[in-house]
Amino acid sequence: MKECPKCFDQRMVPSDDPGGDVMNTPCPVCNVDPYKVTIGGVKADPYRIARAYGLNGAETQALKKLLRCGKKHKTRLEDQMEVISTIQREIEMDEEDANEK
Repeated sequence: MKECPKCFDQRMVPSDDPGGDVMNTPCPVCNVDPYKVTIGGVKADPYRIARAYGLNGAETQALKKLLRCGKKHKTRLEDQMEVISTIQREIEMDEEDANEK
């Protein structure tokens, strides 16, 4: 992976490595799409990974944030804090649902 020289927020463009062309964020310069990721020829974007593991909506959101952590307009720490907040809310909802039974 190498940084796109024209992106202002450290977006990444694929390297010349045919075995792993993971793309992190869409880039208006190089037109990389993070949802059409392949690793070793296998489709591996965040939503396909979530589906393969049977994750729910909140877990999928947390996974997506982790996979793209710090590579968009937020810092790595901001994204990590949002992941924690997302999972905490999921836990709260599970507890609320359990208490209603």
